[in-house]
Amino acid sequence: MMKMFKMFGRFFLFLFSFLKKNFRIILIIVLIGTAIGFFYWWEFWETPIEKWVRGEYKTADTKDFVINKTDEVITIVNKKMGIFLEIPKEWTSDGKCLIFDPKSDICFYSKEVPVEIKTDREKATKAEFYPQERANLRIEVGYVKIKTKTLESALRKTSPDGSVLSNSYQYIKIDNRNALLHTIEIKLKISKFNTYVMEIFIPTKTKLFSIIFVSPLDEKDKYLEEINKILETIKIRSL
Repeated sequence: MMKMFKMFGRFFLFLFSFLKKNFRIILIIVLIGTAIGFFYWWEFWETPIEKWVRGEYKTADTKDFVINKTDEVITIVNKKMGIFLEIPKEWTSDGKCLIFDPKSDICFYSKEVPVEIKTDREKATKAEFYPQERANLRIEVGYVKIKTKTLESALRKTSPDGSVLSNSYQYIKIDNRNALLHTIEIKLKISKFNTYVMEIFIPTKTKLFSIIFVSPLDEKDKYLEEINKILETIKIRSL
């Protein structure tokens, strides 16, 4: 990329030296106008919301996440994408999701998942989306350029597959960055129990960090203190 810019700069200087004064002024004005236009386009352009809803965007590779378990906490670091956080040491530490794409999502569970659930997709689906005995935390980083207002608007238009007991949106700060907090309590059609979902979306200029927490509704208070502590540890070092 740098070589390309250098070559372009040399070509521009070569061309500039052959132009007459009036043409030089016109060229400078055109270049300044183009630069300003590009700046405003980049500043206000967003990834089409339909692509985000359908998951049609590039995500971080889970291989770039480094997970370390200590005597006190489990640390999760992705230097390439620029995220760091800590979760309780009692949670699972392999980062493997039951049904989500293992190349783009990492998941952690408050209790170890039994083998019979890991090997049965139907049971795994219920354990991932509609937990009965454990909470789960999912992390995804996508190359998505989007604002929190746009995210809220899109989420409000979605129709959960069940009866919504409560649904709220709040703008918060995560590591001094603007973030959208979406919480929903829902009685799902395919489930006999109620579920609590907390979604935190942290957009930067080039990426969207998504952190989704799911637990049984009647146990949410048990886990909320832990989740709030996790949110306090999040550090984003990314454009």
